[in-house]
Amino acid sequence: MGNRPRRAYRLGAGPPRVHLRVKSDWSLKTLYDVIAKLPGTTEADEWVIRGNHHDAWVNGAQDPISGLVAELEEARALGSLYQQGWRPKRTIIYAAWDGEEPGLLGSTEWVEAHADELRTHAVAYLNSDTNSRGYLEVEGSHSLEKFINGVSMDVPDPESGVSSWKRVQASRILNGPPDARRDQLLADLAHLYGPAAAAPTGLSITDWATEPFTKGYLTHWAPGDLTAVGPLHGTHEPPFYVCGSDHWLAGYMEGAVRTGRAAAAAALGHAPADVGSNPNPVSSG
Repeated sequence: MGNRPRRAYRLGAGPPRVHLRVKSDWSLKTLYDVIAKLPGTTEADEWVIRGNHHDAWVNGAQDPISGLVAELEEARALGSLYQQGWRPKRTIIYAAWDGEEPGLLGSTEWVEAHADELRTHAVAYLNSDTNSRGYLEVEGSHSLEKFINGVSMDVPDPESGVSSWKRVQASRILNGPPDARRDQLLADLAHLYGPAAAAPTGLSITDWATEPFTKGYLTHWAPGDLTAVGPLHGTHEPPFYVCGSDHWLAGYMEGAVRTGRAAAAAALGHAPADVGSNPNPVSSG
């Protein structure tokens, strides 16, 4: 790990003898599940259940509070809409489970106590545990896959400005095999410029802001967009044209790599156009 020297760890029979003393607290504790129900209207006998546990091993700032506060905000928002006259079609049940860390105790006991009702009424259960900065990740029944994909396409990612689905797609392409990255990039180019762009005479894909000549540039564009991006320093001339996700670049940098521009013009069979100054610079502020 890190710069630590590698050591071999071996388990199994050997000469040392170890005496291990375990002290456990087997006393009974009371668990508290918090359950709130928002009655439905036309399909009230169908229950949508939303849950997150509220107990923690220590203070629980990340697990479970980062997940529970999002659930509580959802409940607060629905309660506010309810007070304004909105009514859900299905009954919505919010649950904050206790005893999750020792063994999913609170939720298990509640389900066992209401097993007959759940068999009759429950149509979906949405569970969360923690939230963090990054990408949307949802696991569960394939019957909900289309629904979740639709929601993620409608919900914008707060950092990039594109949909949550599009940002996940860009991440998977970036970290996927080279062929997948190439195919997606060509598809983006073809979408922007027509089918001929999917068959370039040459193609170079570089990880943005990791290789020396790409460091120092802003990355405020969306996947699939074509945007002029200005440098943070004055060592290169803008514009720098990029296409693809926020970790891809495809195109050329006017001024900084004039040989590349000339080579592209020669390959296309015409003289390079005089682009001039950056038509759409991105502010470094």
